[in-house]
Amino acid sequence: MDYLNLENLKLLSSHLKIIDLRHPNEASSLRINQKNIEVLSIPYYLLKTNLSNLNKETHYALYCKDGIMSRLQAGILKDKGFTKISVIRDLSEQT
Repeated sequence: MDYLNLENLKLLSSHLKIIDLRHPNEASSLRINQKNIEVLSIPYYLLKTNLSNLNKETHYALYCKDGIMSRLQAGILKDKGFTKISVIRDLSEQT
C-alpha cells in the first residue's frame, strides 16, 4: 500500500480517483477540493456494498480524517482484487 501526500496527489491527478470515506456529516464540514481529481464520496460503512461500482483497474486514493479507516479499507480492497490502492496521509494544506 502506498501513502500519498498533497504533492503526490498533484503529480498523479490525472491517473487516480479519491474515495472520501468520511461520514457525510464530517465530509460536509471540510470538502476535498483537488483540481482535476474526481472525488467519490463513499462512507467507509458503504464501501463493501459499492465495490461493484468500482473499476479494479483504476488507481484509488482513500481518505479519512485520521487515516485509520483508509488503511483498513485499503486492505479490504486489496483482498477483493484491487491492486492500485493508496492512502492519503494529509490534506490539511489543500489548495
